[in-house]
Amino acid sequence: MSVRTNQTSSTPRTTSPVAPTLDDVRHGRGVMELGQHGLGVRKLQTLMNDVFEHQHVAVDGTFGKQMKDRLASFQDKNDLLDSGKLNKATLAKLEAQTSDRSRGAYAKTLAQVNPMDPKYLPHNGSTFCNVFAEDVTAKMGAPLPRMMANDLYNWLGGSGGRNAGWKPVSAAEAQRMANQGQPTVAVYHNDSGIHGHIAMVRPGSMAGPGNPATAQAGSHNFLHGHLRDGFGSLPVRYYTHA
Repeated sequence: MSVRTNQTSSTPRTTSPVAPTLDDVRHGRGVMELGQHGLGVRKLQTLMNDVFEHQHVAVDGTFGKQMKDRLASFQDKNDLLDSGKLNKATLAKLEAQTSDRSRGAYAKTLAQVNPMDPKYLPHNGSTFCNVFAEDVTAKMGAPLPRMMANDLYNWLGGSGGRNAGWKPVSAAEAQRMANQGQPTVAVYHNDSGIHGHIAMVRPGSMAGPGNPATAQAGSHNFLHGHLRDGFGSLPVRYYTHA
């Protein structure tokens, strides 16, 4: 004897994927794209509304077509890959447009991060020039990746740095750009395999040719100094974020 049962079929529910955080995107650990949702998307929507003053998107935590189109247009205008996805380079450009790029704001950020903070002081043979530079540039909307100084030298001089908005400049131009409030660094590559060095070119005055004002952490930490105080006669390259 067979028993007939009433069966109802149901379509499995699909949920949209959770977006990475802005910090994940900032450090190359993820990409935000159409269909994702979550707190990361909500924060991106707020950021986009700060940048696109007259073209607001809904702050609803869902990455929709309007967001995709707005991002693609922004990427096209800024010579970025216009995929409509939020990648590391696009986020850096968005954040740069909302940060206060002025001489006073740059000096204030350096003082707030403060190379004399215990976290940046030499400890057990380790120095933290890269961490200081990474923290300053992150606060200024132009984050450097979390790398050692030699690796930062290579990154800044390659497609990674170029796509993130960094460009090479002379010592004099580095000082001029810092005085305009643009994040600017001096970096040295140690070919012997030992760690290199990186410092922030800060608002101020040159102390002679090739000797711009700097702030740095490392074996010798200071907020107000000049390039030769930290690098001596080592050959350096300069990069600024436009």
